[in-house]
Amino acid sequence: MRNTVFTLLWCCVFFIAVPVVLYLASYLPYYLSNMHYGLQEIWGFQKFMFTYHSGLQSTHPFQSSWWSWPFTLRPMWYYWGESASSGYVSTLSASGNPATWWLCTIGALTLAIAFLLGFRKHEPGMTVAFVGILSNYLPWVLVPRCTFIYHFFATVPFIILCSVYVLSDLENQNKRVGWVKWVWIALCVMLFILFYPGISGLEMQRTYAEFLNKLPGGNMIYFLGS
Repeated sequence: MRNTVFTLLWCCVFFIAVPVVLYLASYLPYYLSNMHYGLQEIWGFQKFMFTYHSGLQSTHPFQSSWWSWPFTLRPMWYYWGESASSGYVSTLSASGNPATWWLCTIGALTLAIAFLLGFRKHEPGMTVAFVGILSNYLPWVLVPRCTFIYHFFATVPFIILCSVYVLSDLENQNKRVGWVKWVWIALCVMLFILFYPGISGLEMQRTYAEFLNKLPGGNMIYFLGS
C-alpha cells in the first residue's frame, strides 16, 4: 500500500505538476514583456483556445485521420515552388520516415501483445513507453475536429523505444540477428536522405519530385500536374 501511494504521488508530480510548471514557463516572454500580461490574460488565452478547437467545423485539404498517421498516408503540405527557367521545383511538407513510423508501429504493437499475453516481462522503461503512447496518441481518437499528421510527432519517440525493446529481445535470444538493427538504421538513414528534398524545400529536378511522389509515404507533392 505504501509503495502504491508513493508511486501515485510521483505520478502526480511528473504527469501533472511538472507539465503545468513547464507550460506556464512557456509564457514567461509574455510575463516579462512590456504588454503587462498576467495570469488573467493567460487564462483568457486558454479559454479562447478551448472554444476555438472544440467548436471548429471547417475542413482542410490536407487533414488526416488518427489511424492513418503511423502509415504516412496523408502528409501535410506547406509550400510549393517552381522555376520555369531551370525546371527545378521545391516543396515543404510534414511527413514521417516510413522505415521509422511503419516498423516502429509494428514494434510497439508486438511489444504490447507480447506483454499482454505474458511472453514479455515488465520493465520500468516499458511503462514510460506505453504511457507516452497512450497519453499522446489515444486522445486524438476522440477529437472530432480536423486533425493532421504532425499530431503524431509526439508519439514517435515512444514507438521507437518500444521497437528498441523488441530488437533487444531478439538479439538476446539469438546473437546472430544483431545485424537486423544495423540494417534498420541504415534503411532509416537512406530514406531520410531520399525524402529530404521533398520535406525541406531543397530544390530538385521535377523528375525527382515525380519519383518521390510515387513512393509509399512520399505522396507529399500534389501539384505536379499544374
